Amino acid sequence: MGWPAILNGHLFGGLIVQILLDNGYGSAGVGMDSAAPKGVHKLTYAELKSAFPVLSRPGNRHKAVGLTFEEFHHTFANNMSGKDAKKVYNRYAIPDTGKVVFESVFDDFTSHALINVNYKK
Repeated sequence: MGWPAILNGHLFGGLIVQILLDNGYGSAGVGMDSAAPKGVHKLTYAELKSAFPVLSRPGNRHKAVGLTFEEFHHTFANNMSGKDAKKVYNRYAIPDTGKVVFESVFDDFTSHALINVNYKK
């Protein structure tokens, strides 16, 4: 039997780390620039601009959404040259679910938000 895991995540992965710890998984966790759980209001203009490609169409809540190169460069590769960012985009960018983005932004209007974290545990 091994030691309980130390969890690590970035953005939504950081939020998942918090949820896992809340549910008794792992011994410790690191959330780097974690997405905010229910009740924590910290949406900035930059975050809303990054989420706009998903949030701009309500139907995106139920499907995978891809980013254009320009959206990807602004959101994920803004410290890279256009040439390097294009290589990364072509190799790694794939559509992903819009549901998580919608739940993150509108969680306070939902009674059973999946991104709730009990910090008293």
